[in-house]
Parts: sequence; structure tokens; C-alpha cells
Amino acid sequence: MANNTRPARKYLQDLVIEDARIFSTNFTGLEKTYNGRVVNGAGNRTFCVNIPDKMVTTSDGVDIPLSEAMINDGWKVKIHKNADDPNDSSNCFIAVKVRFDVRPPEMWLVTGHKRTAITEDIVDTLDGRTFEKVDLVIHPYVRTDWDSGETSVTAYLAEGWFYMRQSPFAKAWEDEQDENGEDIPF
Repeated sequence: MANNTRPARKYLQDLVIEDARIFSTNFTGLEKTYNGRVVNGAGNRTFCVNIPDKMVTTSDGVDIPLSEAMINDGWKVKIHKNADDPNDSSNCFIAVKVRFDVRPPEMWLVTGHKRTAITEDIVDTLDGRTFEKVDLVIHPYVRTDWDSGETSVTAYLAEGWFYMRQSPFAKAWEDEQDENGEDIPF
């Protein structure tokens, strides 16, 4: 007899990462292949972020690494291929999707004293940039398989603050104004 009861829906809090280390940015959404296999379809904007090396307390009162807690919750945690110690939680990361169609993220590029909203039209300008600091809020989308009851979590960017590293020359010109108090045009 088939089990017609639905498994209880699991709710997870957003993951907040301050001073995040991001890599493999693909804000443009280019198709990427690896060994002849498509690993990112065209139009899929993604990036990877290292999971902070910190401890969290489970509901049982046990302290475990955040990466282990995320694996237990169903997040798709990966380990760097060239990691010296695969059991070291600092070698763990997740892929984060950036979608503007369903639940658009709030994104900001901070350059010096200026803050610019990042929209879908200009998000690709983040590719190839060097950031001094990145703060993220990642929303977990939880899916539960009705037959097995297993959950899987997909990570979506909810909010991102990207602090761009400025050259010494850009910093020198940042506050320059002409004699009328107007910004100097370039």
C-alpha cells in the first residue's frame, strides 16, 4: 500500500555570510563545459562561495561545523578538488544561483563612497572584478521528495553587497571636485 501522506515541509533560515570568499563567478550566464560535459547551461547565473569555518549548535545541543550541519539539512555542499584535507570544513563550498525572474536578489556594488544598485541589465559587470569584501544573504529553497522523504536544498542569492577593490589612483580622484563644488567630469 502506497504512503499517501506528505512529508513535513522543512524550513531553513537564510544563510548570512559576512566577508565571503566567492569564486567561479558567472553572472553573465555563459554556458560552461568541463571535459565535454555541460556543467552550467546558458543563461544560468551562478557563483561559488566558501562555507565559513564556524561551529553551530544542533537541536541536540551538540556543536558541529556549519558545513556538516548544512549537509545534514540537505544543502549541496562540495569539497575543493585540490584540498589537502577533505575532512577540513574550510575546504567546503556551495554553488549559488542568481535569478531575477522569480525572486530577484537585492544587489549592491560599493565603490569608495558610492553605492550602485545591480540590476539584471548590469549584473554581468561583476564578472572578473576583484572585491575587497563580499557580504551575502543566501536563501535556501528546500525540496522534499514525497516518496523517500529526503530533502535537497538549492541556494539562491537573496542579497549581495560587493565592495570593489579600488586602485590607489581611483582613491586619489574619488573626492575631487572643481571650484564650483561639481564633480569633475571624465
